[in-house]
Amino acid sequence: GSVTTSATSYVYQPDLLIKSPNEIIYLGDGIYNDSAAGQKITLYLYPKIPVSCYLLLKNSAVSSDTIRLFGSTTGTELSVRYYDTRTNQQVYPTGLCPNCTGFSFAIPALDSKEIKLELTASDLVTQTQFELNLKITSENDVSKTDMAKFIFILDLTYNRGEQAHGAFSPNRD
Repeated sequence: GSVTTSATSYVYQPDLLIKSPNEIIYLGDGIYNDSAAGQKITLYLYPKIPVSCYLLLKNSAVSSDTIRLFGSTTGTELSVRYYDTRTNQQVYPTGLCPNCTGFSFAIPALDSKEIKLELTASDLVTQTQFELNLKITSENDVSKTDMAKFIFILDLTYNRGEQAHGAFSPNRD
């Protein structure tokens, strides 16, 4: 997909921003595409050690909108939990959602909602790399979408006596 970075006033335009646990600034502000170009972060993942990442579902439009979030992973050995950072409540009923069919958030014009993702790889994991693909869509104009991606590299050399929280890799795209 093409990358659009314009300050145009949109009637409906969801914007999906992401950040690692070690960062302050979100990646992807004002970038709208269906390929995750310019919106990828790579992190290390250790078996059975939860890693937190953050999403900002932003309504970059002049109208209120309901934004639907979809998530899919490249493996079944990864559990993903989604939390509302304001309430610390899970936003998906079962809590485990590696391949979500989507859940919706009503977001006022020019406002946003922060979501914390908590990812955990099984201790029986056989894959060495996972991708978590995230997509948001405007429910008022389904042609308006945005996508971002986390890439997780499994590190099996981790010393279980140390504290690990998903070491950030300098790979930001």
